[in-house]
Amino acid sequence: MASRPISKVSFIIPTLNEERHVVKCLGSIACQSYPHSNIEVIVADAKSTDGTLSLIEQWREEHDISLTILANERKVAEFGKAIALREAKGDLLCLLDCDEELVQADALEAYVKAFEIFPDIIGVEPHFLKIPGGSVVNNYLSVTHYTDPMGETIARRPRIIGTKESEGRVYRKLHLDPGYGCMLFLRREYVEPYLERDQFHEGTILPDLVINGHDKMCMIDGYGVYHHHIRSLGQFVRKRMKIGSKFMTRRKTTKNWVDYTGKSMEMAAFLNLLILPQLCRSVVKAVKHRELLWLLHAPMCFLSTVTYILLFIQIKLTRKKAW
Repeated sequence: MASRPISKVSFIIPTLNEERHVVKCLGSIACQSYPHSNIEVIVADAKSTDGTLSLIEQWREEHDISLTILANERKVAEFGKAIALREAKGDLLCLLDCDEELVQADALEAYVKAFEIFPDIIGVEPHFLKIPGGSVVNNYLSVTHYTDPMGETIARRPRIIGTKESEGRVYRKLHLDPGYGCMLFLRREYVEPYLERDQFHEGTILPDLVINGHDKMCMIDGYGVYHHHIRSLGQFVRKRMKIGSKFMTRRKTTKNWVDYTGKSMEMAAFLNLLILPQLCRSVVKAVKHRELLWLLHAPMCFLSTVTYILLFIQIKLTRKKAW
């Protein structure tokens, strides 16, 4: 596939009662050194009832970046992303959650540069960086690069196949496996065939792209986002219940990256409940990466697994669906 140079960048941001995070998220876009005339922000709001929309409107009045607000009547982020993507004009589509913020002021410039250095990549995946003063559990999730310990346990890792340095940055080209479901910055021409779907979920679309030969991405050393995911264990459990419900609902109708890991969810759950196997792995990871936060991995895997088991029982008893 011939790739044209990237000029315009579209940020796709689903929102629902995000007054706590929305200013930081949008502020990190406003701070970018990339020309603001080539940036657009499209917010798909799911009927927020707090101050989210008024804060977005105020931000739009105060900044020189184009911002469009769309209504997401179905209230689920994946439906909002689909609505916003159909309106996007950018050559690069940036799927940014409202609780995420770009860390470096030249981040967007660096991500666009990655597509020049490696013309055959489909996207760029930022690192999740530890947040100064952030909660211990939130920073543990950033260190593992997954918001779900179960996902970290079963995912197949991308493999580095090339490294280049440019303008003081280190760009690493990676070979993707369909058993990997993360990506935030995607080149438009690769995802256009999926834009007419009523929902857009990277975890189902990326495996399809990889299977069809579009299996290369890039990560840049030290460049990433702060993900303000959780502040407490209670919030962690509530989010896993919500995401787990989406996963179980979606899996009945379409395959996602979990189906391509080659690993059994049941066996992973069994090992997580035993604790000892993950405890040994946690110690090895902590030593290898010189990061004590990895020692939380075993108890967090146990908590995540118990949450999913209870959710599975609840769904079977109530037949409740995410949508």
